[in-house]
Amino acid sequence: MTVPVVYDELSALLLFFPADEKKVREFIGNDRVAPVKIFKNTCLLAVTIFDYTKCPTGPYRELALSVPVMLDKKFSVPILPLVCESLFKNYGFYTNLLAMNINIARTHSEKIFGYPTYHKNIKIDLLNQGGSLKVSVVDGTQQVLSIMTKYSESYKKLKKKNYNTFFIKNGKLCRVKMTVDATVSSSLFGKDCLCDFSNHEICDKYINKFLLSNKPLYQMYYKQAVEVLSNPTQI
Repeated sequence: MTVPVVYDELSALLLFFPADEKKVREFIGNDRVAPVKIFKNTCLLAVTIFDYTKCPTGPYRELALSVPVMLDKKFSVPILPLVCESLFKNYGFYTNLLAMNINIARTHSEKIFGYPTYHKNIKIDLLNQGGSLKVSVVDGTQQVLSIMTKYSESYKKLKKKNYNTFFIKNGKLCRVKMTVDATVSSSLFGKDCLCDFSNHEICDKYINKFLLSNKPLYQMYYKQAVEVLSNPTQI
């Protein structure tokens, strides 16, 4: 498969939770990568559910766990990189883990890009009822997480928004550039969002030990989007 890779149609729910910055930084374990603080000792942990409906592998679903970060920062600027991404060329999302529901999607991600992935398939059920979304993630017979949330049906168009994604492959820091063209709704705080993170190994290793609250500070829903991912490069 050639790169860049185009994912022609997808939807996604993105939830941003307050997390312990020191613990997240220690988990990443790379001095070049610094979580973006929103205030003292607090950064964000992003939990994203992707529903890819048209893409090179065929349809699949994905749970992505990541952290907004700055690469090679010379000074600390809380919050600003989150709201003015275009001004910070080394801003992006550090990928902690991707978990997919089919083999071909996992193999695709590992071999083409090198993202860290969960070693087996999970089941991701989505129930979308126009303004409300229910998510259930299960590994075999064990619940991983569940989410029930409401989202605004007032959308805005985002055209060709550029992101960096960072990750470690074979001990080397890598980057994949991502371009997203999407129709999006968003809201602050998660008063209508109920999240349950179990003691499954995914939650215990990548979520539970970092979270300061299971209520998201910010939520985005991509009703319809197109993603383009670049060739991975060592940086």
